[in-house]
Amino acid sequence: AQRALQFLFRFLKPSPLNPRKALSLVEGIKSKLGGAGLALVAITESLRVTKHSKGLPEAKKLAFDIALRQKSDGSFAHIYYYPSGRPHPFVSSYYPGEAILGLMRLYSWDRNKLWLDTATQAADYLILVRDKGKTIHNLNHDHWLLYGLSKLYRHAKKKIYLEHAHKIVAAIQRSQNRTLHPPDWSGGYYAPPRSTPTATRSEGLCAAYSLLQSKLTPYQKSRLLHTLKRGVQFQLQTQMRPENTMYLPHPNHAFGGFQKSLTQSSIRIDYVQHNISSILCLRKILLNL
Repeated sequence: AQRALQFLFRFLKPSPLNPRKALSLVEGIKSKLGGAGLALVAITESLRVTKHSKGLPEAKKLAFDIALRQKSDGSFAHIYYYPSGRPHPFVSSYYPGEAILGLMRLYSWDRNKLWLDTATQAADYLILVRDKGKTIHNLNHDHWLLYGLSKLYRHAKKKIYLEHAHKIVAAIQRSQNRTLHPPDWSGGYYAPPRSTPTATRSEGLCAAYSLLQSKLTPYQKSRLLHTLKRGVQFQLQTQMRPENTMYLPHPNHAFGGFQKSLTQSSIRIDYVQHNISSILCLRKILLNL
């Protein structure tokens, strides 16, 4: 954990939005909102594992940079150029959810009301403005927002958070491959299905299960768990095992990883991370049934 933090801190630089009080996470010449949010997740996880406060000062300054990015309507500047601070026009569907999650993870360590207020305003914007009027047919499967809402609702118990999480779950459930033609596509998403889009939706459903379980009917809870299980069953088909690594130059190097899809054998660290996270989350749910 300490080595990972040291590596992460190499990318932290004084924020052009407030060089004295804020830090930017910089990649090349850009600073991304989503990267800052996930950096907060990494730092707070290190705090949890190591049981000491190393990294907390940096986390606070990084969170302040996120707060400074927020506009009056609750939206964010998703990317700005470094070191000028000039905004980039790019808008990500997922960066705000990552920021909300990071802020709420930090809020569990540092009860600065700014973190909670920034996360609340961001969630309200996403639900009441960005996603206003969208149905389950065109609603984005925002797994990061589900993660964020599951943390945010503990401190800001707004009914719209539960309603929107339920709506995203319904959108994910509607799009899951449920036919058996071809049979190995069942449980995945898209045609053909891929491992990581399935894993991220499984992660989102796990977060939603934690948030919604006490509010669901027995049927709704059973259906949500069934969707989650089917997704993970598909994901496990994409794991590298003896039968699909035997012809690789170095089978042991690939063994245990998760490939891109049933027919594409490339492996990236985010494929592995998302799949592991969703599988461990499902395991936790099943152990507590």
